[in-house]
Amino acid sequence: MNVYMVVEGRRTEPKVYPAWLSLLKPDFKRVDSPKLMTGNSYYLFSACGIPAIYNHIVNSVKDIGEIECDVPIEVFEKDMHGHMVSWQSKRFQA
Repeated sequence: MNVYMVVEGRRTEPKVYPAWLSLLKPDFKRVDSPKLMTGNSYYLFSACGIPAIYNHIVNSVKDIGEIECDVPIEVFEKDMHGHMVSWQSKRFQA
């Protein structure tokens, strides 16, 4: 599984999420570009706050649509009520 994360903050989230993932999924490797995701990797992008995150979400959706890899990409986000939701990219090679 691959994870693509867009976080709002520029200081706390880029520190907390990698630390959290290292405990939950120690085999996950952070990559510097979404195109480098293979298996058990994640890409984290800090949007540096609101309103900038809104533009980055649009670009992230485009990124995910262009990624071709052999496993689906799991995307986590919060809905308007603050609940965590996730969805999987449907575009991946068989």
